[in-house]
Amino acid sequence: MKAYDAAISLYLSSKGLKKSNKGYCFLAEAIRTSLGSGDTLSKVTELYATVAQKYGTQPQNVERAI
Repeated sequence: MKAYDAAISLYLSSKGLKKSNKGYCFLAEAIRTSLGSGDTLSKVTELYATVAQKYGTQPQNVERAI
């Protein structure tokens, strides 16, 4: 997935998001996860839960930050 990191970072910065934004790391991780598993896009709530588990937080916090 490292190959996608630069592209994801470039895309998010082109949309005006800064790495200092609270949800930036959550959004970048959600994109990486979605790229790795095509069916994740249809299950957004599970995507939030997956990202939250990785960062040790609640899915509601991930959703709010994104």
